[in-house]
Amino acid sequence: GREPDFSPSEIIFTGYGSMAFQRMGEHNFMHFVSVQLEQMGGVLGLGNLCREAGEAGTEAVVFALLEGDEMYIDVLIQTMHWTGLIDSEDVDNEIYLSGFSNVPPTKLTADQESAPYVRTMKEGPILILECVAKYSFAPALWAALERSEFYHLLIQRFLRWAAREAKNTRDGKALGGKARNLLSSMYPDIAGRLNRPVSNEVADKILAVASALLSNPSAVNADNLQKLLGE
Repeated sequence: GREPDFSPSEIIFTGYGSMAFQRMGEHNFMHFVSVQLEQMGGVLGLGNLCREAGEAGTEAVVFALLEGDEMYIDVLIQTMHWTGLIDSEDVDNEIYLSGFSNVPPTKLTADQESAPYVRTMKEGPILILECVAKYSFAPALWAALERSEFYHLLIQRFLRWAAREAKNTRDGKALGGKARNLLSSMYPDIAGRLNRPVSNEVADKILAVASALLSNPSAVNADNLQKLLGE
């Protein structure tokens, strides 16, 4: 595959992206490496566009993602699976090293539950996907996500949010339902299992085995998701 540390500056730090960052409080992103800043700035800008411009704006964003370099899709996924630490506080160095700074883009960064993290997800990548899910062109974006070498990491993150919803964490409560809705849109066959929060037992199973079961993009299918979501 491609080098995971590409730098997609050309779509990114336009005025739109940096404006979006200022709105989110730039001090919350002091732990990001520069590529993560570029990625998140661009995705926050696109999220804003989807929200402000409705269906036409959302369609334009999807078209740009699908027609442009395939790394645009990778970038969208990476803002969710390889997210830098979002917090204005200094954190314990060991947590930072093991959960974030020593994590390559081919792995999930640690779970986070700060208020700025939740807001960034809700106004950036999740907002884009929620806007897309409302329209008939959603399957085209879902298919493109599926072709990414990082797809399994995106689905692992969605499942972790759904599991953490059962654990009552701040990120789980804010993002778990959204993740379940998106998974239902992507995998209609298992939507019935996702129309309410998962049980504590299922949550434990997801947190324990999802990363091993969904260890590469081709392992993500309705059968394996069913296995994880079944009691």
